[in-house]
Amino acid sequence: MFDSHAHITSADCARYPAAGLTEPPAPETFDDPLTAERLLALMDAAGVARAMVVQKMHTYGFDNSYVVDAAAAHPKRLRAVCGVDGLSDRVGDDVRHWVGERGAVGVRMAAPWSRGEPVPKGDLRWLASESAHRAFAAAEDLGAFLVLHFYAWNREDGLVVLLERLSEFRELPVVIDHMSNFVPGLGQTPVDDPLLVRLAEFPNAVLKFSTINLLRWRDAGHDAGALMQAFVGLFGAGRICWGSDISNSPGSYDEMIASAQAALAALDAENRDAILSGTAAGLCGRAPARA
Repeated sequence: MFDSHAHITSADCARYPAAGLTEPPAPETFDDPLTAERLLALMDAAGVARAMVVQKMHTYGFDNSYVVDAAAAHPKRLRAVCGVDGLSDRVGDDVRHWVGERGAVGVRMAAPWSRGEPVPKGDLRWLASESAHRAFAAAEDLGAFLVLHFYAWNREDGLVVLLERLSEFRELPVVIDHMSNFVPGLGQTPVDDPLLVRLAEFPNAVLKFSTINLLRWRDAGHDAGALMQAFVGLFGAGRICWGSDISNSPGSYDEMIASAQAALAALDAENRDAILSGTAAGLCGRAPARA
């Protein structure tokens, strides 16, 4: 198995100080942190071979030092996905630094505000601006992949902008976190969402399936297995990867893995393997060139 979405936190606050995007992290953030070493121990116990360590932007902002250092220290097991600021004039240089110089395999962008901040829901400058365009271009030039996170409140508008970007950047794999935060109405499947149908037309669009989806679908009364079969029918298993969201979503690592496997149980072995391992390995196998 290859976990494409694990969040880690260092116990060394002096070397890796907190730098949250909107406010300081809660004090308990560092009381019992999931360090890279603890993650590796959990992976060993659960039979997970590799993982992408994804920057916790609400803990460390855009200083990705810990995830790239962790990946460099454990090159056979971990790969780094770094957070970058789509509003920064220097975002292209930042992508080149974290990927080309520090060895990250991907970069991630999201609205740099918490859900409770008084920011207009339609404010998509972090994705639609000229600076964000430079992030796409730099990632494509380096052979990296780009990860986008949409909240429920900016999902639809964000996907509209993304579709425009994908029309231009056809060689850049773009991974959409948490299945784009799709929560269907009862009786609906992904094919009932015209934005997902349009997204599926772009072969470089990849979806990430996570514990967040399983919890939200369960709470909404959906059959996760049926939804995953529908997603595979629309996108193909080779464009879906699994990520635990460990240290962010509730539950133990074993529980996260078991729930993901249960949701994929109705698929054949080839499709299950693609989602649980092959798609993520393929993304990392692009091997960005280091400066």
